[in-house]
Amino acid sequence: MRSITVFRAFALVGAFVTASTMVIAWGDGATKGPPPQWERHAVGAILLCGIVLVSLWAMGTAGTRRAMIARAIALVASAGAVALALIMRQDALANDFGTLLSGHGWTWFLAGTGLCLGASFGSMGIKAEATAAPSRKTPARKRARGR
Repeated sequence: MRSITVFRAFALVGAFVTASTMVIAWGDGATKGPPPQWERHAVGAILLCGIVLVSLWAMGTAGTRRAMIARAIALVASAGAVALALIMRQDALANDFGTLLSGHGWTWFLAGTGLCLGASFGSMGIKAEATAAPSRKTPARKRARGR
């Protein structure tokens, strides 16, 4: 199995986990999903994780310029998603909404964005695959051996 396949799988799971937090309880309340003041942040992070997934999927062959651009886009998008999760945490602590962080929603949200960040960071280490050198036999040598 190629290493990019593993990183794509991590990005897929990370995007799924991040998106599934829209139906998980955040905090002690009975409401599902993030609180109203964080819904835009959560949707933005989900979209950024989707960009990571699409970027890693469309990467192509490692070692090409297209692959480097796709991996850079994935890295920036996943860092933005994690930054949104940390901004939400800082906002909750600053406004005495610490109970919002006690539920499973924010924890899974940070785990999903972290998986996307790990996948995109890990993909940066993929080197170009070695290809076999072309055969140097000329048609004259092939004809000479055939006699």
